Amino acid sequence: MPPLDWLRRLWLLYHAGKGSFPLRMGLSPRDWQALRRRLGEAETPLDGEALTRRRLMSELNATREEERQQLGAWLAGWMQQEAGPMAQIIAEVSLAFNHLWQDLGLGVARRTAPADDRLLSAAGGDERTQYALEKVLLPSALFAPAGGGYLPVAKLRRVPGAQRLF
Repeated sequence: MPPLDWLRRLWLLYHAGKGSFPLRMGLSPRDWQALRRRLGEAETPLDGEALTRRRLMSELNATREEERQQLGAWLAGWMQQEAGPMAQIIAEVSLAFNHLWQDLGLGVARRTAPADDRLLSAAGGDERTQYALEKVLLPSALFAPAGGGYLPVAKLRRVPGAQRLF
């Protein structure tokens, strides 16, 4: 899945109240508006519960600002250029409490790239395998070498349950 699709997916999850994002996914107001324009998405108001959670995460992350900045800078050094503010978003959410994919609001049911859908549907109804494959697909889309969004078969073979795909 291309980086822009991942950014759109996280944008939609944020506005649906999913995950453990801080306000504006931790982006500055200027960066938040730039992301909104880039995605061509509307900013949906958060419900009261989601807004309270986002505010709480913002307060908690503020106590770990140096750690978040260092992680964001490190991730940005490995990030594909077109992945935009993904390094900062991942750094912000990684300070939350659960597994990173849970805190990003990611689940098995929402995918947008047809190639990813074909790969994941080949896993059949095994949600554990689909979830493990999805954990591989996000980093490969965002951190692939310049000019390549490929996913090495050797890496896929290490995903539990994926052996039957080959």
